[in-house]
Amino acid sequence: MHERKGFWDKNAGRYDRFMRNDRAAYEKMYGLIRPVVKAKTVLEVATGTGLIAKSIVDAAAHIEATDASAKMILEAGRDNQSAKLHFSVQDMFRLPYAQKSFEAVIASNALHIVPHPEKALREIRRVLKDDGVLIAPTFTHAGNSISGKAKAFFMSMAGFPLHSRWTSEEYLRFLRQNGWAVQKSAVLKASFPLTYAECTKSEGPDVFFENTRKPVGLGGKLMVAMMNLGHTPVARWGLRFLRLAPNAKVLDCGCGGGANIKRLLEKCPHGVVKGIDYSPVSVEKARKLNRIAIREGRCAVLQGSVADMAFEDSYFDAATAFETVYFWPDLPRCFREVRRTLKPGGTILICNESNGDTDKDERWTQIIGGMTIYKDIELKACLEQAGFHEVQIRKKKKWLCVTARK
Repeated sequence: MHERKGFWDKNAGRYDRFMRNDRAAYEKMYGLIRPVVKAKTVLEVATGTGLIAKSIVDAAAHIEATDASAKMILEAGRDNQSAKLHFSVQDMFRLPYAQKSFEAVIASNALHIVPHPEKALREIRRVLKDDGVLIAPTFTHAGNSISGKAKAFFMSMAGFPLHSRWTSEEYLRFLRQNGWAVQKSAVLKASFPLTYAECTKSEGPDVFFENTRKPVGLGGKLMVAMMNLGHTPVARWGLRFLRLAPNAKVLDCGCGGGANIKRLLEKCPHGVVKGIDYSPVSVEKARKLNRIAIREGRCAVLQGSVADMAFEDSYFDAATAFETVYFWPDLPRCFREVRRTLKPGGTILICNESNGDTDKDERWTQIIGGMTIYKDIELKACLEQAGFHEVQIRKKKKWLCVTARK
């Protein structure tokens, strides 16, 4: 990332002059984009000096134009005359916007110059509304043509960060393989063939695995059922390290389909167990599974974020987090919020199937957007930063269980 930003910072002042060679192709592209973004809220990643954003802003309702290069953004902002257009420095792999914030996202000539374009697409999917449109024009290559090879060679010699060298067909296939339905495409004549693509979200293998983070729809219901069953061995192992009084009050954070709520209710036959999850699909399943305890007043399942919970201070004797901290934003902040709800001396238990000790675990972070697999020392540091003490770490093969006290 640092090397890529360095290249663009160095060449920010020359960028517009370089792009003049493809002015005709870009004018055609602007004509394709304008009707798509009409009256819509738009995000552009890798905006460069803002050529596209400035040319289409009259059609859009609002545009957030971003780039990793501070000097590119400085150049872009020099002649910005529109109140509907805002430029900022952002990392396209970790955008600061909430889920489903934009009706359209533009990623022009970006995906071929980043090392993991599939990760960028997952982050774009996160911030794009379900019925939104991804506009992703990208320079491609004319097969094995001599001129294409020569241009690519000289660009490489100049330090141009080219990571993916697709033909037009290969690029469109890449988009489809990563969960996008190509609704419209065209190849515009430019220095390199400019493959224009308009895409909508589609269901695919990666999309299904995204349901581990926040289950939605039919795929989410299937995932919740699978997790209730599949996480049973690690959950039973982890619960061995949590001592609870029969009348204990317990919070299950990221409760998923509610299987662990049911186990906790069995451990505390005279107690109360409450769960929280930010997926409506998970909450529905958890309530259904524990409906008898809910009717008895011994259980409640709320929809919400662990970063900001409605529970009162010092209420729970213990809090659990099974296979969920991978997805918590700002881990120390979330731990502080959990700590707030615990009684003095209360215990937090974290149980993960992946302990981060092997590189194989990283394959999941490449498949599932927003997932971070923490090592034991990282969890320990975050817990202590949040005010917990007496941190204990236990491992079994790849499994990890961490407990700490308030």
